[in-house]
Formats: sequence, structure tokens, C-alpha cells
Amino acid sequence: MNATRLLLIACLLLLPIPALAEPEGLDALLGEKPAPGHVEEMTQHEDPEVWAFWLSNGVRVIVMPHGQGAGMIEASVQVSGGRLIEGPGEAGMAEAASAMLMQPETGAHSARAIREALGAKRVQFSGQMAPDAIQYRLRATPETLEDGFRVMHAVLNDPSVDAANLRRWKQVQRQRITLSTESATAMFARQLGLVISPERGGPMHPLDDADIAAIEAEALQSWMRTAFAERPIEIAIVGDVEVEPTMDLVRRYFGSLPGRERPSPEVLRPYSEKIASPEGAVSSEAWVESDSPRSMSLAGFRGPEIADIRTVRALHIAQYALGSRLDSELRMAEKATAVVARTMPAEGPSSLGVFFLGAMIAPGKASEMADILHTHLERFATEGPTEGEMEIALQAIENELDGAWMGHSYWAHNVLGAVTRRGIAIEDALVRIEDYKPITDEEVRERFAAFMDPERRITVVIETIEPFVEAETEGPKPDQAESKDESGD
Repeated sequence: MNATRLLLIACLLLLPIPALAEPEGLDALLGEKPAPGHVEEMTQHEDPEVWAFWLSNGVRVIVMPHGQGAGMIEASVQVSGGRLIEGPGEAGMAEAASAMLMQPETGAHSARAIREALGAKRVQFSGQMAPDAIQYRLRATPETLEDGFRVMHAVLNDPSVDAANLRRWKQVQRQRITLSTESATAMFARQLGLVISPERGGPMHPLDDADIAAIEAEALQSWMRTAFAERPIEIAIVGDVEVEPTMDLVRRYFGSLPGRERPSPEVLRPYSEKIASPEGAVSSEAWVESDSPRSMSLAGFRGPEIADIRTVRALHIAQYALGSRLDSELRMAEKATAVVARTMPAEGPSSLGVFFLGAMIAPGKASEMADILHTHLERFATEGPTEGEMEIALQAIENELDGAWMGHSYWAHNVLGAVTRRGIAIEDALVRIEDYKPITDEEVRERFAAFMDPERRITVVIETIEPFVEAETEGPKPDQAESKDESGD
């Protein structure tokens, strides 16, 4: 061995040994991954392929591989209760909690730290409130799904509220209240909430300034920690997924959450029974000062619960049949500038369901139009849909379902993420147009007529009036004159 080679070896031995690579990203931020839970029960639905699991901690999981939108996954973690579980002085907690989930934060890690740890990875979080749940939503790719689940696990175990985020949420809510005094459309939405859920603290009852002001960051954080640790959870995962590796992730990040009751209609029933159902017909009338020359009318009735599948489908057909009729008899006849028919099955207590007709008309005619709309409801209950209206309705529903089957979001957030607590079988939730075709025009009429009870009637009238403008008089106003005299000019 020559001297040059010996010198090289000696130099190499003197070099410091490189340290092991430090953990990066979420590994550095969140530390060790949780130990997985295990699956207790499993069932499979074959067409389309849907897998349903019960985890050992009571969490319900439904996985639906979906070929449309390859490369993307929608996941929905739904915490049962929503506004139903708000106690005295807690109105708005569920809605505020949902908003906080858009920028995930824990007691140990700020939203900024989590964003930086995720870097440029394709993962997006959001929150949404349903009448009977808080929805924690995730949009990810197959490569980033674990990162999303890992963040959700951290937030569910240790949620935190950023005071600045809460202030921004409050500001938006106050702006909405202000808008409802200036816009007939915004006031319409607010009044609809009042007639559907008239009792203060009810699941659809709109928040007011006092409710918003009462929500403090510390109290909201405590409320979220209790709800996330104790309330039933159901999860839906839809998109470009393989079932076995996905369930490995689910067991690790959601099977490791604290144990809880399984979601079911019975769990929510005691809360819903505390909310008094409206007694008799309910009506609401409001005035809006606006330069926009339009008023709004609503006529309808309290409708079915979402678990009454056959009736829900029949009223879905009625929605499109009546919408077509109103369009030809009111809008095209220039008796209204816009018309709508809508069915909203109850997602929680039976008092929340509603079927209504709505119209936008010239100022001063809202009350008269509400009466006309009620007449259309009564006529439909007597005559039912025509053959042509049935064809129009079924085609519209087929188009609606074709659109739904093209995406992941509808199934994850609106359907599969809620079926268990609402008592709906998976095969009933995975609806196709073939499920509607056996329903006859007479069945639509009969099921519709069953709700035409005067005690279930609802009416909303929103009239628009021109803003008051104080007339100006000639010459300076008294305070202006006094100011001028005092200045000596």
C-alpha cells in the first residue's frame, strides 16, 4: 500500500460520521404513529362495490371504490349530534366548530405548523354542519390519504381554536344577519329556518347577534374536545381506493380513537325529543328595505323523515312535476319572475322535513302569491301528476343521479357518511333511476296527499319596500348654521 493511499484512508477516518436523517414533515411534527385498532364486523355490497365495517371502538366505516375521477378520494368523518347536542347557552357551537376544521389545529400544533409540515401535498380539509352532525371533510390523492388521516386523527384527539379564526367566523355570521335585512333572498333563507325549526336552539333555527357574541374560544374548544372524544362517529371514503390498504390506514388513525357508542337513530332520539315540534300551521312574514323590486313567497308543509324511503322518492317525483307545472302556469304566464319546488326530507327530528313551492314576484303581491301556491299544492294532492309531468320528473331525476354518480363528494358527505345514524340501509342509499320507475302517478298523489294536513301547513312571505330617504330642505340645517356661526367665517 503506497503512502498516498494510506494518507487518503487516514483522512477518511478523521471525517465525522454523518448523523442519521432527522424526521421531516408530519413525522417530525406529530411523532409516532398511533397503534391500530381492529375490525369487529364487515359486510360487502356487490353492485356497486361497497364495504362496511365496525371498528372495535364503535366507529362505523364505509368504503366505496369509485372509478370516476381517478386519482382523487373524498373522505367524510361525521361526528353525530351537530346542533342537537348544544346545551343552554351553546347555540352556534356546532357551526363554529365546523368552521374551525377548515384550518386544522391542535393544542400542540398551530394551523401554520401543520400547513408547513404538509408542504405542497395535495390534501384539503374543510368542515360542514349538518342538522344532526359535524362533518370533517378531506380531499386527497391515494398518495396523500395517510397524511390527511394523520392530521384528522390529531385534531379529533386534541382540537384547538384559534381566536383569530373564530373572530373571522363571527364577522361572516354578522354580515349574513345584516344581509338578511337588505336582501329578500337572504331574508327568505332566514325565515325558512324559523318556520322549520321555530324553537330557539333548534337544529335549523338561525343564529342571532347574541348567540354569536356568546361563543368564546375557550368554551368552543372545550365543547369540541368533549364532542370529538365521546360522540358516535361514522366515516365514508369514496374514490380511487383499494379496500385493504385503506382499511389499514383507517384502523390506525380512527380505530385508535377513544371508544364510544355506535351511531344509530336511537342515540340521537333523546336529543331530538327535547326539541318541541311546531304545533299547527306555521307562518312568517317579514319586510326588507331594498332597491331591488322583488318579493318572495313560500307555501308548503312539514314533510317526511329521510328514512321513509318510498315516500321520499315519491315526493322527489312531485318536486319536479310541480316545478314543471309552476314554470308553465306562473313563470311563463308572467305571474312570477322565478319559481321553485323543493323537497327537503327530515335529516333529524320529524319537525325538520319540509316540501315547499316558492316564487319571486313584484313587490306588494307576496301574500297573494302564497295563497296561489297553496292552491297548487291542494290541486296536486287531489289530481296528482299528469303523464307528461311524470315523464319530465323521471328524466330530471335520472339526470340528477347521473351527475351524482360522476363524482365522489355527494356519496361521501351527503349519503354514505350519514346512513347509519339515520337508519338507512346501504342498498336504499345507493339509489338509481330504476328505483323510481315502479312508483306510479297515483302513488305519488297518495303519498303527497297524506301530508296535506292544515296542521302541517307552512307559509313564508317576504315583502320588499323601498328604503326610506329623508327629504332634504333648502338652506343649511340648524346644526350646520350653528357650526358656521361659531367658526366666525
